[in-house]
Amino acid sequence: AALDLSDNPMGVAAEASAPEVSEPDSVLTSPVVAAAEALASMLENNDSLRQLRIARCGLDQPEDPTMRKKSVTFSLDGLDEDDHSVGDVVSGSPDEDMVSPGDGNTGEGDEAEVQSEGGESQGGDEEPATPKPPAPPPLLGQLLGEALSKSRACGLELLDVSGNWLTDAGVVAFAKGLPRASQLTALYLRDCGGVGAYGELASAISA
Repeated sequence: AALDLSDNPMGVAAEASAPEVSEPDSVLTSPVVAAAEALASMLENNDSLRQLRIARCGLDQPEDPTMRKKSVTFSLDGLDEDDHSVGDVVSGSPDEDMVSPGDGNTGEGDEAEVQSEGGESQGGDEEPATPKPPAPPPLLGQLLGEALSKSRACGLELLDVSGNWLTDAGVVAFAKGLPRASQLTALYLRDCGGVGAYGELASAISA
């Protein structure tokens, strides 16, 4: 059997039709990852497949959200030279009509923390819990490579993955599953990664 899905931008179309969410629970729900998982399942379970072409399908490696850089900007526009509010805050000089947080002149106003019945501090020094960072996305190349490795009887003779940016790490992970495809005679990985992956790929092909 032969299947040609080339130039069918399944990854791009899936991302475009996906609903927007501000904070996704997991990158595993990414439509591109879901499309790669579906192809991987087919590679693993379809023993009669002899040719598979998925060139230029938009299966590009998703961005790792943990690697995004955050920038913070601060502007002093509109601050007058005669405005000493910033200096007052820095020097700790409150306005005369500012009311102390304590009870009048009893001297208890210096206490910024409130003691609970058990004696534990309930003040404002507690830092909010840091949100758990999102997990990095799986390597699409690794999904496909593992599918080849788990295949009971891989009969692939031709596999074309060209034009899908798997990255160097993805190509290396994909290459680890090639020894299982013992009948593979034609493999196309054009524009799937950089020169850094060629060494591992050559070793996998010769194995």
